[in-house]
Amino acid sequence: MICLIALIVFAILGIFSAKYRKLAAEAFDCVFRRVTFRKCQTGLDTRLKVQLTELFMRLSPDVGRFVFRRFEILSWLFTALFVWSIIVAGIGGYHYWKWGNCNGQNAQGFCIFDPSGENTGSSGLDQKCVVPELAAQGLTLEDVDTGLFLTIQEGKEEVVFLGCYACEYTRKAYPTLRKFFENENVTVLFAPFPTHEKSVFLTPIVNCLGMREPEKVMGFNDAIFATPIEELDLTSAGSALDSVRANSTEILACSQRNSTAIFSELQHEEALKTGIYGTPLVFVNGEPVVGPRPYRVYKRLLP
Repeated sequence: MICLIALIVFAILGIFSAKYRKLAAEAFDCVFRRVTFRKCQTGLDTRLKVQLTELFMRLSPDVGRFVFRRFEILSWLFTALFVWSIIVAGIGGYHYWKWGNCNGQNAQGFCIFDPSGENTGSSGLDQKCVVPELAAQGLTLEDVDTGLFLTIQEGKEEVVFLGCYACEYTRKAYPTLRKFFENENVTVLFAPFPTHEKSVFLTPIVNCLGMREPEKVMGFNDAIFATPIEELDLTSAGSALDSVRANSTEILACSQRNSTAIFSELQHEEALKTGIYGTPLVFVNGEPVVGPRPYRVYKRLLP
């Protein structure tokens, strides 16, 4: 069955060079005859056997003799491995098309289709990488009181967005998410989830804004995510409030109240009930997606 591998290889090479097309035709004839339990008449299998044996003989006569005597078994073995690798690559390609990662929906492993790793990263709790034991628990909105999250947009389908203002992965995901919110008919529930000390002070501020003028939270987020992480402070927060024409003095005063701190703590506790182990975490109609993902991934989760 070495001709099956030869067929695929020569067919691909034949796209770029005509000299391989004849070999591809010979390989096809050989494969077709073997499938129909007939002997290959082109002699391609014999030529490949001789050439491969000669190659191994140069390395070691013993290895060459072994390959020659066991060529049929070895050809079946390598064909099976070749087919298996194609299947695995196909599964990885499907996952990448569907989830933006070739290892699965919320996998964090290396993906050959995404060598930069942009679709596998997330900021973990306490500024750590993903915590495997937490990830294994699963992500869910069951028993989560989303009424403590900020409703910043009204629509037909529900999207829950948990993100950290100072998380590099949330920042990578935000432009795509912002476009998704704008283009799709979705209700957006937002909860700030700080994983970095630079963003902790923003939680009570955005909560105060959300309780008073929820329609301005999206614009506030736009301004904050556009601000470099190292420049996040009360001044930049005030500028973000001014950009959406909110009363920055009133909002900042609200953020210092005990009632706001209690609300923010309750909100954080509800966010933890989702099983969150990294940000950004987005639920589209209850389906969780962790880390930056292409627009098509979020879109595909809508009915």
